[in-house]
Amino acid sequence: MIELPEPLSPWYVYWSTSHWHPLVNGFSGFMPPDYQKTELLMSTFPDDEAIARLRLLGVKYILVHEAFYPSKDYTTLMLDVLKRPELIPHGKYRDWVGWTQLFELQSAAAAAASN
Repeated sequence: MIELPEPLSPWYVYWSTSHWHPLVNGFSGFMPPDYQKTELLMSTFPDDEAIARLRLLGVKYILVHEAFYPSKDYTTLMLDVLKRPELIPHGKYRDWVGWTQLFELQSAAAAAASN
């Protein structure tokens, strides 16, 4: 699972206690050597390179926190996400700071089979 926007956040770790899924962007005081590459690739999410990186990391779920984006950026992001057939929307819910969208990232094989 990854939560966006993507910087390391102790909040994401705290909130993960409600679901206990492993987080790509959790905060433990240790930064893996390739974390900066992941952070850079997530800045262009949902482009092909970001999707490929998430698949490489085994990410199945993506949470997008509306409250942490400027309104225009959030709208643009959601429009871009909706163009990606491998990102399956599972609705939105209220978290501790506002609305959050939940998406499931299909595996490459499942996405190819559905086309």
